[in-house]
Amino acid sequence: MDRYELKGGGTAISSVSAAKGTTGQSVGGMTNSDAVDLSAFKITRTCAVVYESGRYRFERSARESGVVVKSEIYRDTLDKAQLAGLRELLDNPKLAALPSNGATAFFGRDGEFTSLTIPRDKGVQAVNVATFAPRNASADLREATYQALGANAGLTNPIRKWVKQNVEDRKGEQLKDGPLNACIPSSQQE
Repeated sequence: MDRYELKGGGTAISSVSAAKGTTGQSVGGMTNSDAVDLSAFKITRTCAVVYESGRYRFERSARESGVVVKSEIYRDTLDKAQLAGLRELLDNPKLAALPSNGATAFFGRDGEFTSLTIPRDKGVQAVNVATFAPRNASADLREATYQALGANAGLTNPIRKWVKQNVEDRKGEQLKDGPLNACIPSSQQE
């Protein structure tokens, strides 16, 4: 999960020069000469990779002005009951029926972005959910898209709660010198 918090007042959108031949094109109501200023945000990322054996890797990092200012990495093992609880949440028929989506992970405003990658019998399912405080939808055509990305938050919230209770709050063994790997699963369990 990524949490985006706009620092101070103002806007996170700034104008930049567009590549030759692209000026004036509009994507989602924003011209390509507009760019999101990531340094205007504090970005807190928490992520967990849970292996079928119960081993997990949990990372938490905070970025300010585009620089990682804090990072922590933990590893431990879940017991069979915890693992079964997670599997039950992931096997929710409504969640399993969702199509994979590739929503953009950053929208230039305060909010949260949750990304799940779940091994399934026929491949891997990738579900992305973004939640933002509501704004007047008529003010910007993007707003309806933003709010639609939160439509499945009810399916991901129990998983986020499970990760908080079973992984984040108990933390496990902290790695002192391990590099962040953006929660990309290793082919060999840690």
